[in-house]
Amino acid sequence: MPKQVPQNDKLTPVYIPFATFQSFVEALKNTTIPPRIDNSVTPTMSGQMRGALTSCLRFLKLVDSARHVTPRLKPLVDAFGTDKWQAELNDVLIDAYSEITENLDIDHATGGQLNEHFREKGGVDGQVLEKCVRFYLSALDASGISYSPHFKTRGAKTVRKPGAKSKLPKPGRGSVVPEDETQIVDTAKLAADGLIPFVVSFPDKAAAKFYLPKNITEDDWTLIDTIGRAYVKRTAAKVA
Repeated sequence: MPKQVPQNDKLTPVYIPFATFQSFVEALKNTTIPPRIDNSVTPTMSGQMRGALTSCLRFLKLVDSARHVTPRLKPLVDAFGTDKWQAELNDVLIDAYSEITENLDIDHATGGQLNEHFREKGGVDGQVLEKCVRFYLSALDASGISYSPHFKTRGAKTVRKPGAKSKLPKPGRGSVVPEDETQIVDTAKLAADGLIPFVVSFPDKAAAKFYLPKNITEDDWTLIDTIGRAYVKRTAAKVA
């Protein structure tokens, strides 16, 4: 008989940046959806980042306690970059956050009330609470769900629509921009946003120029590496 994996009824709300989650979905869209999200799916991620991502996927009910993919993941991944993305993401969010937002009027409540619900029903506080709320609001923005203007907190930013082109590179997006896409670079604005140029020279190829945040971490670079590998693999498959 297969070993029974105990279920944890109390899951921590998602606390990773929404851009990280969106980039992971994008990577699956560009490659394939495995039956289980184990360490081999994210080989370059640190143990801490893998744990946070697994916690995210479990809370959103996209994987089970053994990290096996649930039927919810494929429709979400398939919808990425299409006009169905908002609807699929909407369904995932409403179901996952139903207990936390129970009896909360998200159209009119205050930011303090939202924090109370995450604290009391989500079991989080301090910096983790702030990160959980930030992910939630960014996810609502991406799904098109309206909410109280009192919910806006420092650091909660509007998330780009999947597939939308951006004139300026954004920190933390985790997307690979095709080489033939024209970039309009405002160096003064990039500096004001805390970005610095990073140039890589290749033998017999044009040099690549990136704009990275000054405070980039090892986990941030791991995310860039994961998405870059997925893009290279997808491009190679198309050529083949």
